[in-house]
Amino acid sequence: MNRVLTLSSDIQYFSEVKNSLKSKNEMEISIFTNSLDMVENLLVRYSDLAILDVDLLGNQVSNMIHVIHSIHRSTKIVLFLSADKMDLCTAALSLGIISHQVKPVSVDTTCEIIGSILQIPSSLAK
Repeated sequence: MNRVLTLSSDIQYFSEVKNSLKSKNEMEISIFTNSLDMVENLLVRYSDLAILDVDLLGNQVSNMIHVIHSIHRSTKIVLFLSADKMDLCTAALSLGIISHQVKPVSVDTTCEIIGSILQIPSSLAK
């Protein structure tokens, strides 16, 4: 089973993503609004993918990437951000993130991104 951790204040959006993916395949998506809660979860269980909301993390995004990779180096990381936070994303690009997405991003697109990164057949990721 693939595990995805999301850190975002947009609970409704990621709940829609979770519901869309949950009905199609074996995937566990956990949504966090607090970075410490996410780190505690990651310490207990491996996650294949972490989605970080740069708007929520602000200047701490680089630190969070370092923490995630220090716990599980192979966890893939995707950043979601507003266009005005692009400077924070640029600094994080050298830290091994897989992708960055500028908001707004549709639920379908996010499902496709997750499916692609986790190598889930597209018929299941929609």
